[in-house]
Order: sequence, then C-alpha cells, then structure tokens
Amino acid sequence: MEYEVEPEAMGVDRVSDVRVSVKLDRDLGSGQSVSFALPEAWTGQRYCPTYTRFPQFADPGGEDYAEVRAEGARFDMSLETIQLPGGLPKGHVRKIKAALVEGCLAAGDHVALQLRNYRSAALAEAGTVRVWIDEQEQADTPKLKTLPGEAELLRLIVPSCAKPGEPFTVSVVSLDAFWNLSCSSYREGVLRMDGGDVLEEGISFTGSYRTTARIDAPGVHRLRFAEALSNPIRITPEPRGPYWGDLHSHDKTHNCGAGEDPYTYARDVSALDFVAVVPDYRAISRDLWEEHVARCNRNDDPGSFTAILGYEVGFRGGHHNIYFRGSDGYIFDVADSSLWSPDKLLPHLDREQSAVVPHHLGIDWSPHKGFYPQRDPWIPLLEIYSQHGQSEFYSPEHSLSYECNRTRHHEDKYATSVEAPIYARDAWAQGRRYGTVASSDNHSAQPGKPVKGLAALFAPANTREALFAAMKARSTYGTTGERILLDFRINGTEMGGEIFVEDGTALTVEVEVHGTGGLAFVEVMRCRFSNGLWERAFYERLREMDGFHENPIETVYDFAVRFEEEFTGDAVYYLRVGQRYPVAEWPVFAWSSPIWVGRKA
Repeated sequence: MEYEVEPEAMGVDRVSDVRVSVKLDRDLGSGQSVSFALPEAWTGQRYCPTYTRFPQFADPGGEDYAEVRAEGARFDMSLETIQLPGGLPKGHVRKIKAALVEGCLAAGDHVALQLRNYRSAALAEAGTVRVWIDEQEQADTPKLKTLPGEAELLRLIVPSCAKPGEPFTVSVVSLDAFWNLSCSSYREGVLRMDGGDVLEEGISFTGSYRTTARIDAPGVHRLRFAEALSNPIRITPEPRGPYWGDLHSHDKTHNCGAGEDPYTYARDVSALDFVAVVPDYRAISRDLWEEHVARCNRNDDPGSFTAILGYEVGFRGGHHNIYFRGSDGYIFDVADSSLWSPDKLLPHLDREQSAVVPHHLGIDWSPHKGFYPQRDPWIPLLEIYSQHGQSEFYSPEHSLSYECNRTRHHEDKYATSVEAPIYARDAWAQGRRYGTVASSDNHSAQPGKPVKGLAALFAPANTREALFAAMKARSTYGTTGERILLDFRINGTEMGGEIFVEDGTALTVEVEVHGTGGLAFVEVMRCRFSNGLWERAFYERLREMDGFHENPIETVYDFAVRFEEEFTGDAVYYLRVGQRYPVAEWPVFAWSSPIWVGRKA
C-alpha cells in the first residue's frame, strides 16, 4: 500500500487543509469501504484533551470538515467507534468510514481523505494515521507531522543536590505554548551562577541544550541563563535528592490520551529523574500489557533515569494508580468486573512489591468513597495535586480547585469539588498514615509539564528499588511543578515519619524552604486528634501571591525557621508553601508529607 500526505508537515495548532492519499492494492466494489482514523492528538481539544472534537461531513465551509474522494466514485460517510479491550470506546479515535455506494475502484486507484479548515494537533510529533481497507487494518500507515511553535517559556533545570566538585547535568529547555520543545534559536548565551561567576559562554542552540557544571562550595545555589533562573541545587557531601518525577502520565494508549513517546519527553524535555506511564486498565489486553512492560523496562536506566511500572484503575470508589517495585506486576482481566473494587483487587497484589496511590480525591465525576484501614497496607501516599486540581481540602474557591484547574480556558472547565470528608486533610485527621506526592495526570505524553505537578522522592540513588522504598516510607512531597526544596522535621524526624513522646515534651519544629521564585508564605498546619480541627502551628507571609500588590518586604527566595511547642496529645503536622508569582498563569504551591506525633506508651 502506498500513501501520500500533503503538506508533509505543518505547525502545531494551525487551521489548514490536509490530504491523505492511499493507492489501493486491490479492487473495491459497492458496499466495501476505506476508513481512516486520525492520530489521537488531532482529535483531542487543544487545551483540555479530555474533550474530543470529531470531524463533520455536512458543511464544507465549516470547521473540521472531512470527506473521502476517489475519481468516478461516491461514498457514504460515517463515524464509527473503536472499542478498547475492556469494552470502553476509544475516546479520541473514531473511524472516518467511507462506504462505496457508486462506482467501483481498481487496484492502483487513489482514495484520498481530505480535511478542510481542520486544526492540527497541539503536540509536535509524527502521529500515526490508521487505515482500513474493507475493514482490514493496514500496516505501515502514514503519519501527520506537526512542528513546534516559538518559545514562550525558557527553563533552566539542575539536580536538587550534588557533591562538591562533582559534575552535574544542566538542561536549558525552551517550550512553546503547548509545552513542546520550541523552534526558537538562542545565540551566544552565557550560563553563570546567579549573580556570580560565568560557567560557560558561547551557548547556541535551538529547542534545548544540555551541558555539565561543577560547584565546589557547599550550600544552596542557583544558576542563570538569559531570563531563566534555575531551581535551587544543594551542594553537600551526602546528597540524597530529592529526585524529581511524574508518577502519573498517560499517552495514546489511554482511552482519552494522545502522544507517542512519554519517556523521551520525560527524560529529554522535562529533565525528570523518573517517570511512571500508567495506562488505563480498561485499555489493556494481555498483549498490550506485555508491550507496556517491555517499553517501560527498555527505558529504565538505573542511576540515570528510572522508569517505574504501573497502571491506573478506576475503582468503584475513586481512581487509583498501582505501581510495582520491579520489572513486572500483576494485571487483572478487565472483563472480570468483580475485581473493580479495591477490597477485591488489593489482596491479589503483593504488599511489599506494589504501592497504590489514590488521586483527584474530591472530583465530582469520580469521587473517592472514603478511607478504610483494611486498605492502608497498600496505600503509602495520596496524590495531593494534579492538573485536575488540589486534593488537600474541600475549597471550590481555591485557585487550584477542580473548578479552576485543568485548564485556564473557561469554555473547557468541566469539574466541580465534592463536599465530603474525602480529601488529604480528612484522611490525616482520621489518623491515616499517608504521605504526599503530586503528579500531572497529563493525557498528552508530556510528563513533567511545568505547572501540572511533580513528585519529590528522597532516596540514596535514582533506581527503582531506592525510589520505591522512598514511596513506601513516605519520604516524599509534592509541588505544582516547580522544584522547590523543602526540609521539614520535628525533633529530628523528617517528613513522612512518626515519633512518640511523653506529655509536656518540647517539640522542636524545623522548616527550611528554597524556592524557584519569590516566596509568598510558609505555613505549618497541625491537627490534634482530640478534636480533629486544623489550625496553624506557624505562619509567615512573605509577599502577596498575585504579584500585583506591593508591600515593604523584599523578595525572599530562601526561608528557615525553628520554633518549639509543647506536646499535649496525638497530632499530625505538615508544611505548605506558596510562591509569589504564578508560572504560565498557574499558582505555585508545595506540600510536604506529614509528621505524626503520638503519646509514648
């Protein structure tokens, strides 16, 4: 089968005409058909890919018009659903089916799919067009190639820790409006310490640039390239992270996902240390699971880049991600609906080799049903934030609520917050020992997008074993996407830990924060189990968050405080931080895992 695509490439998010032509290798008669399915990225809406736009056949002058043509033939056009292995329709893919109703076609004739006034994908990639001839899907089908736009955001990314004098990787990444590597070029740039020495000169690149640097002096430092300030890096003889990653990314294998290669994006664009691509269980057959496992294992590079194996389950009772310590894991038959309940599925999972993490706890279309002690051995963490919104506590007015998040474009908002005791604070007030992470839940194969959520894991090495141990130990925290350094301790016990003391014991609370921008507030929240109420144990406002109000306090990037209070009963504490300026219109927050303080027996 021979194919031709015109134009060969086009810019992202451009309205244009596209033609995909097929040279037939067989005869076709009346009632037989030629069908096309566009790449997933061409049918998801530009700002909110959960929504789908389908081609229409009625108005040639309207948006997203499609028709199939061949000389001497007429077709009846229709859209057909494609079923996933679990029976769920493939959300972003429909067959554009052209059934031959007049004329006949011979081998060697050309049949063309013509798209008019059609908006191209927002992803810069070569997406596969699927083709069926008389209901038989063809191999080696054509691709629609989209090219990135001009830079709208320049990022400078460094590790969060390194040894004195040890070389570390520096990534300069320029992104377009849709988080693709941009087409913009930079010439003769200078990499320097923030306010200090030049590290490298004459840097020229298009899209991204990677180099190495060294810093001898212990302490927290930042680098600068052009207008981009790096995340803070701690130089210490005993580095242990945090390592940064996205534990919740989807691609075209998801029922409403798009994008071809999340691993390359995570490693080369977002400069992540680790990633978990978690296909929807309803989209996984046994063969597809084996392909997913193999792809994950191919991309795992111990010590450099960790690919964590997992998948997502939409339980009757909320959405959960299931992660595995090693190179394989248990996958159940999606046709067995008896396992679509946490209490039915969890016993099939090895508690030492798997971890289960609930997410978007309070979202209206799939709210969490509550926290149950029998599930706790499998659940070390909660996802406190993703592109859907924050799951810290019920607050529809919050700038990161489900009502306000996922997209900043009003026409695409689609979720509301459920008023129920199903948020992170509710779990902690009930005594549940869950740590925190944040991750994107992106559906476009772009893990680590700047404002969608990141997980920070403290570990001695960037390997599956070490990172999984950090997850199980709750040695974690989450941010909205900025690599803010958090250190939070009570009587020397770090976040995620638990201590037991006697009544009247002095609790020494230590907080250290190093931001990627000016800090707005630093706050330690406390809940005493005796009354279940949340209150501030400490609060310092450093600047207004919106960046428009002036106050006499200078911009503060680094903050530390140590305070004491008396232990009077069992309680849980956690640290929350906000930065002054948003990134790409999104507010910047960070949340530690809690520390639990109990009465010594």
